[in-house]
Amino acid sequence: MPSITYKTPLNHIRLGEFDLGGVLYHANYFHLLEEIREGFLRSIDLPYSELAKIGIHLAIINSELNFHKPISYGDLLDAEMIVDMIGKTRLKFTYNINKTTENSKIFSGSTTHTVVAIDPETKSFKVSKVPEELQSKLK
Repeated sequence: MPSITYKTPLNHIRLGEFDLGGVLYHANYFHLLEEIREGFLRSIDLPYSELAKIGIHLAIINSELNFHKPISYGDLLDAEMIVDMIGKTRLKFTYNINKTTENSKIFSGSTTHTVVAIDPETKSFKVSKVPEELQSKLK
């Protein structure tokens, strides 16, 4: 599988995401990763809302977060996301976030997702294959 890389600036992180010490609160890194993934899906013309319309969601089943340096309010950041693995029912994304002004890595990590189909009537969850709509965009 050829690797797919998505790059985007992260130039505005809301003040409410930071702790009293002025650094990004550790749990809020998941918000950044979600923003990056959603931007990637929009870039391949498959916004997350389209997956949701067909009852498909990407549930995180594993994550690895590596904090190299703190992110401070007002930092200009560049993010890179790599599609590392596309399985029958799973996807893995790897992330790197760099401080634009220093070109230094401040965060790296990964998330592994299982594709979950939600039954519209019972609202039950079932592991599902990566939908063709997504597979075709990742080839």
